[in-house]
Amino acid sequence: MIWFFFFAAALAYAQDELTTAAKSPYDLAQYVENHRDITWGSLWPTLGVKSDDVLFGGCDHGRACSVELITVLGPRQTIVRVSQPGLAEMYLRFLETGATQWQFAGLFSPYVKYFEPRHELVKFGKKPFLLVTGQGYSGSGVSTELQSWMDLTGSDLKPVFRFTRKGYISMNGFDVSREVYANVISLETEPDERITIARGVRFIFEGSPKVLSLGMISGRSVYTRQPDGKFAFDPIHSAAPAEAEELYEHLELTHEDFLRYDIEHLKRFASGPDGPEKRWLRKFLTECENTAEKRALEALLSGKR
Repeated sequence: MIWFFFFAAALAYAQDELTTAAKSPYDLAQYVENHRDITWGSLWPTLGVKSDDVLFGGCDHGRACSVELITVLGPRQTIVRVSQPGLAEMYLRFLETGATQWQFAGLFSPYVKYFEPRHELVKFGKKPFLLVTGQGYSGSGVSTELQSWMDLTGSDLKPVFRFTRKGYISMNGFDVSREVYANVISLETEPDERITIARGVRFIFEGSPKVLSLGMISGRSVYTRQPDGKFAFDPIHSAAPAEAEELYEHLELTHEDFLRYDIEHLKRFASGPDGPEKRWLRKFLTECENTAEKRALEALLSGKR
């Protein structure tokens, strides 16, 4: 029984030591560098963090973590990035309130699976933003990169904007596969804060022995800042379909939606010479509901205009 009390006392001491270190980003970074087993869960109640918001569970069982300090001068703050390569990562933000005084101001924990997250600081007008690119969707035949934007003039470290930078959704020859890509092309601060993204999608059928390219479409999506501080899709300023979120951000895509989005390319297949794409389209249409797009394509396949 004596060993239990020694263990409990050692655990309590370690938890107190971590709580004390977490009052300063520099002390916390030093603590991470000097310890291999860290029970992070004991820290969350002290910092007011909900355990459900934290995907990080590393620095245990002898698996050491690395640490990096990210310094921002205005407003003055330091972000502690703690990483366990290939397993987990988190960012703990501290605002400087005095010469040696710090206030914890939020935690962000990105999802890690197929690749290491990346981060960078950018200026949005005069405001500093932390951008973290991490895993979005993941699974068999699916992987996307999700970029989260955090306003470092805010009171916490929660994303105010997220979008899929790139990814693929492979249906392995059972349905239409997609490759998506997107890049931020402009940031506006007047009259409203707006983020403009150029994005595109490539449709593919991964058949055997031939992979069919079924066309590409692109668009320009604008996201405008809302009263709650977050950025939302702005259909008025966007040169993209109103359903852009479905096409570029989500996995589900019905046969009928595919016909609607890719109709111009499919019309060229239907009215062109016989070939793999035209034969594939004829078979694919038998699995689609009777929509206006399906009827138009069937008319072209039959030689009618």
